[in-house]
Amino acid sequence: MKTAIWTILVGGILLVSLPEKLAADTIYTNFGPGDTFDTTVSWTVGGNGFGVGQNVGGSFRVGPTNMLFDSAQIAVFYSFGPPSLTLGIYSNDGSNLPGSLLQSLTVTNVFKPNVPLVVTFKPTAPLILEANTTYWLASAEPLTSAFGWYFNNTSQFGVAVNQNQGPWSFKGATNATPAFRINGTPEASPVPEPASLTLVAIGLTSLLSFRGLRNRSGHRVPPEQNR
Repeated sequence: MKTAIWTILVGGILLVSLPEKLAADTIYTNFGPGDTFDTTVSWTVGGNGFGVGQNVGGSFRVGPTNMLFDSAQIAVFYSFGPPSLTLGIYSNDGSNLPGSLLQSLTVTNVFKPNVPLVVTFKPTAPLILEANTTYWLASAEPLTSAFGWYFNNTSQFGVAVNQNQGPWSFKGATNATPAFRINGTPEASPVPEPASLTLVAIGLTSLLSFRGLRNRSGHRVPPEQNR
């Protein structure tokens, strides 16, 4: 009976120590119900056909928990040039504009000319978005391609714009933020290293073996004490 109890305890410790599988969550979205957005107006991304390039971005803020970035989705249509669109996750600089590039995201060959799409961008490496921190999702497209990044339809305003890869500027209260969503998974709690788990299991197994040897060592209760 005691052997069974100790076996259950060892297994329970190892089981509890396994990392928890957490569900993905929406960090930020300005899509309307059913992933709706404003299909009548958009921000030009990339070249405009007249030698002027433009990129735009919107900010988002992470909640009270660190999040592992899972994906970004934007509402976009393709106009001309190579069918490859690049975005970036940027830090927030001291002027509340896109700062350092944290990760570049690219989607290729999923576009059809002038067809509205919600396109998903996946991370190229693990990226932790820190709690209570502002970031930017912004395009990073050259002059050779042109896309339209649709406005949101949920009254979210404020957009960062740059032209010809120059400095970013902020367009305020009357300029709609492009439609996008950021998804992530809560960062899991740290789990014990495998070596630590092994030492715990060895220690409990050794203790169990010692108790078994002690019980078989001949220590018996005198017969008279059984009366």
